[in-house]
Amino acid sequence: MPHGLKGVNIMTSSSIVKMIADNTDYTQKDIKAFLAAAEPVLLEALKAGESFKIMDVTVSLADVAERTARNLQTGEMMTVPAHKKASFKPSKALKEAVK
Repeated sequence: MPHGLKGVNIMTSSSIVKMIADNTDYTQKDIKAFLAAAEPVLLEALKAGESFKIMDVTVSLADVAERTARNLQTGEMMTVPAHKKASFKPSKALKEAVK
């Protein structure tokens, strides 16, 4: 696994595709095509306000309220506008599995 942040291992898309291909009868090309087709479908679902569950993780959008924050470089107070963020919620089984 390649290293990303200090002390954190991050699996790349390529390594995930290879692992799936090694454990199934599908080729890496087939898996890449599936993932490429799934990504816009899932993004459109989120944009439409829907959530979805893949394996043991539910993905949804959460509202983030407007807030005041300090610009750390200038010390100036600024307003961060309200926005949405992706929210990931693992199932109870997944939480137990990684304890």
